[in-house]
Amino acid sequence: GSKILDIVLKENYEGRWEELVGDIQLSFLLFLHLGCLSSFEHWRDCISMLSFASFTAVLAHMELYACAIRTITKQLSWIEQDFFEEVEYSGGNFFIPALNRFIMLC
Repeated sequence: GSKILDIVLKENYEGRWEELVGDIQLSFLLFLHLGCLSSFEHWRDCISMLSFASFTAVLAHMELYACAIRTITKQLSWIEQDFFEEVEYSGGNFFIPALNRFIMLC
């Protein structure tokens, strides 16, 4: 998890964690307002990637994790309560385990 995060930040975002958070924000908005399933999958994958990192990675990227937590918290306020119960989006309900891992890390 941590190695993947470092590679993704370096290769896709030139080491700028703010762009990863912006990507999380944009993909959520595209899914929420346009129903773009690939944007939802990208949002899901970014959250999962962050949740699989080690505690050491969180310490190395504290600003990223603090901003990601604020962003995801705000995003959750826009989602209907039963959203993750829908089979089409839940994919085995990825979000609850990812959120639990996130909480344990931080």
